[in-house]
Amino acid sequence: MSEMNNPFLFILLTAVLFNSCSLFDRKEELPAFLTISEFDLEVGPFQGSSSSNITEVMVSIDGNTLGLFELPATIPVLANGTKEVIFSAIIKQNGVSADRVSYPLYRSFTTDVNFTPLDTTLIVPTTTYFEGLEFWTEEFTSSIDFEESEASEGRLILVSGELAFDDPTPGISGNPSSAFIELESDENYFFAETEESFDLPFGQPVFIELDYASNHPFTIGARASVQTAEALDDLVIILPSSETEQVWKKIYINVTNFVAENSGATEFEIYVTLNRSSSYPDPEVYLDNVKVVY
Repeated sequence: MSEMNNPFLFILLTAVLFNSCSLFDRKEELPAFLTISEFDLEVGPFQGSSSSNITEVMVSIDGNTLGLFELPATIPVLANGTKEVIFSAIIKQNGVSADRVSYPLYRSFTTDVNFTPLDTTLIVPTTTYFEGLEFWTEEFTSSIDFEESEASEGRLILVSGELAFDDPTPGISGNPSSAFIELESDENYFFAETEESFDLPFGQPVFIELDYASNHPFTIGARASVQTAEALDDLVIILPSSETEQVWKKIYINVTNFVAENSGATEFEIYVTLNRSSSYPDPEVYLDNVKVVY
């Protein structure tokens, strides 16, 4: 019996051809697009500057995490109709690119988006700090709440004009002044810490935030005091923001583990230190909008 006369082979070929036609006739699902240009911070009274450094966003739609996206972002979304979308602010913890986290002190932004295939929806999410947080802020507007140690050769001074940080907070036209670590040519060491001590909570997120511009590495650290004993920890060595020009950046420094390791401490201080390096002969370090938030 020939192959073409085999009824079983005929049925098999017919089924394959039918399924192939169905595949070509099937309509592909078309995406809608979600564009996020930036993620802004809004601050309340006594919360300091609205400067932020939200580098990425985590997007969830109807409770399903879509992913983490670098800003600005345009995201294809296989969705149609109105969906609840949640945007979470992602920061580089301790300034480390590989340590991206959802900042635990910022609220997520939630909104409804009506998705239409091939249409693009622009969203500019905003965030605020959670209620009930405590803030210590140093904005260097007219005074300096850091005190140099006896061993420090350098000093903090106020600078203004083009050297000062351009503050984005609504209602503020720039910042009248910022701090500068002044070291003469024969001076190599700087150390200053907060005049105020903090009673930081154990088991809760504690962060330092600050804006800086530098051409030389410097260190942010913390001191914990228990009666006559104390512990110091250089939390982060901050690398130059630019070696050739004044470039302002913002960093979020996690102090939570240091507080947990010193849970019996009654006082905490924050310090800034710099040791002149031969690799960076003329150090210039500017600071502004220092916050301790917990």
